[in-house]
Amino acid sequence: MAIPAPAFNLTINIWHFGSDTTNPPDEVVTGNLAWGKRTDSAGSTDDFRPMMVLLVPWGTDIRGDWNTDGLPDTVEVADGDRWWYEVLYVDRAGHSFPNQHMNAVIRLYRGNVPPAPGTPPVVGGGTCLTAVTLPVDTPTAIEVPPGTGSLYYKTPATIGNVYHVTVSDIATPAPGQFGQIWDNLDCTTRTAEGLLQQDVAHCQDLPSSVFGEVLLEISQNPHVRQRFTIEVGNGPCGGGGGGDTLVTSSGDTLVTSSGDTLIT
Repeated sequence: MAIPAPAFNLTINIWHFGSDTTNPPDEVVTGNLAWGKRTDSAGSTDDFRPMMVLLVPWGTDIRGDWNTDGLPDTVEVADGDRWWYEVLYVDRAGHSFPNQHMNAVIRLYRGNVPPAPGTPPVVGGGTCLTAVTLPVDTPTAIEVPPGTGSLYYKTPATIGNVYHVTVSDIATPAPGQFGQIWDNLDCTTRTAEGLLQQDVAHCQDLPSSVFGEVLLEISQNPHVRQRFTIEVGNGPCGGGGGGDTLVTSSGDTLVTSSGDTLIT
């Protein structure tokens, strides 16, 4: 007896990467939500979130992280339930048979919170000597593909400026060491100044570099694609200025957060 086609009993909303989930979905289809461990090897040892399989009709425009190299869809299963999943992988099942359909391996977002819309993240960084410069006071979405090495980012010049760094919106944190802070870009004599923390919105003051810039090293995880938001901000953690020194003609010192030093 032939295997019957799946019963598509749910309405599924699909937002392609970068779309705002507060807007109407890019695709609306019918589907079937199934447990991730069927007769295949679907499953994960990367973290503790189990996977599910979303069965949708053949030809559905649904895109996975693996299929798009890091630009996954977000799906709501089912319409109105406000259960938000990241699409990890999409493949075909029953090709050319009457029961042909699409299998989408999905995983619930951390905290069941869909990602904020925006431009695609900065994928990768560079080597120690070709690190990507992060703008000041501008949250930057970072994506680090799986691997066994490191990718590098750097701050603007720290001479005369005080900066801090925050790492937040961590969608896929790597186990173990997340990253390293170095006090210069020499790459042979650099000095470690601390670890980048996995804590949400963890703030760390950055040292002043003798080479003018601070280097941030992100360790790749061999199994997990890491996504997070990183921001280099003026002044120390906690705000209240502290970035620059203004010396007036009366001899007083005014601490500002503009990043410049002015002597009158």
